[in-house]
Amino acid sequence: MNYLLIDLGGTKCRTTLRNQKNEPVIIPHHVNVKVTDDVLKSIIESIKPYNNYINKKTVIKIAVPGLVKKNKILQLPNLNIGEWDLAKELKRLYYNKVLVYNDLEAAWHGEYTDKNFLLVYASTGVGGAINGENIEFGRRITINTNGEIKYHEIEKTLTKNDLEKNEFILEHLTGGLALGKAAVIKGLQLGVNINKYGEELDQYAHNNEIARSVFEDAGSILGKAIQAYAETHKVKNVIIGGSLGTNTYYFNAIKKQVKNINIQKSKFLNSSEAIFRGLLKL
Repeated sequence: MNYLLIDLGGTKCRTTLRNQKNEPVIIPHHVNVKVTDDVLKSIIESIKPYNNYINKKTVIKIAVPGLVKKNKILQLPNLNIGEWDLAKELKRLYYNKVLVYNDLEAAWHGEYTDKNFLLVYASTGVGGAINGENIEFGRRITINTNGEIKYHEIEKTLTKNDLEKNEFILEHLTGGLALGKAAVIKGLQLGVNINKYGEELDQYAHNNEIARSVFEDAGSILGKAIQAYAETHKVKNVIIGGSLGTNTYYFNAIKKQVKNINIQKSKFLNSSEAIFRGLLKL
């Protein structure tokens, strides 16, 4: 049996066709498509190169950056999408079995080494999973102006009305979009593609103190949040991934804030690979 595996991110959609042994069915191994306002169209564009290879037995598995329940999307915050039955939309076009998962849950299974580990991915936004369950890490943790950190055990993503005026959502301070804004505020014109923040900004930072400070400031905040969560939930192992998470300056800043915890970088330079491998397991 073959599986069409789709990683829908905040800025890109990556798709691959693989068999049960995780072997690519055709070349290229994967297709990248920039996500536009028409998200469904972006997904379909990423699938097109594989259309001739999809048959009735092909199972479509898609990982999305947001809340998923009973195969339906409840919310994709970074894509400004609320409730959406994406599986139903895709079935109309392909008539295949379609399964929808949270991307961090899939990535957790792809990174799997030990049940007791927290996976945190930083890219366009910030997310996390523990024991195979999405915990909405970047959007349930808030920081107030005094530097105090709170984790909100809630069912839905926080809105402005849920927050006090002096509180900020973690991913708004530490994700890729936040880093871009921070760089501009500090007077740095990056000129980089947000899809490659981890790679391009890392190279840029080698010779630019402001670029390094952007990474270090954001990484320090994320590290404090990870430490607070790990202490409360007795987590001993943390894996950091995503296009930003594998960045040298960002990761080192996170690591400085984490005490008495084993913290490692993702074994996959590209987070989509962990997601694809996890989707095959789910």
